[in-house]
Amino acid sequence: MVILFGYIASSPFIYQKIYGLSPVGFSLCFALNALFTAFGCALSGRVGNEYNTLKIAGVGMLVFAIAVAAALMTHALLPILQVAFMGLTFMFGMSQPPANALALNAERANAGTAAAAIGASGFLMGGIVSPLVGMGDIATSASIVLLVGAVLTLVSVLAIGSLCAKGIVSHSK
Repeated sequence: MVILFGYIASSPFIYQKIYGLSPVGFSLCFALNALFTAFGCALSGRVGNEYNTLKIAGVGMLVFAIAVAAALMTHALLPILQVAFMGLTFMFGMSQPPANALALNAERANAGTAAAAIGASGFLMGGIVSPLVGMGDIATSASIVLLVGAVLTLVSVLAIGSLCAKGIVSHSK
């Protein structure tokens, strides 16, 4: 959720202030990225088991967070930044269904509470991340937040893999 809220909070300023897009131009870029999030969600079930999907999405988020940061730091052309954001939002979308499935599967007896905790933690991240991207230069702060979010995602995925290997969390074959 750090990735999602980091993107949502910073993208209007990145697209409109740094790249000079109009509100309509920003809306089109934002909509395209939202479509890529939906595509990632839709395709996540076709990749394999939940953990393998999370590994792919975790590595992909790190790769695309690096691409977004590089594009922002070098003031790359808008199409380059847009492709990087599309990849990042696609990988975020790809991570959500298997992450939620694994979390809820681990707490079957308390699925309602687990679902509420998942939702609340996402909004908590939004409350923490949104002000952080506005500190200082938006390109730098957004890059840092997106990179930290991607690293945290990958570390979490590796921790889930360890739990799966120990039989604490199960995933479908």
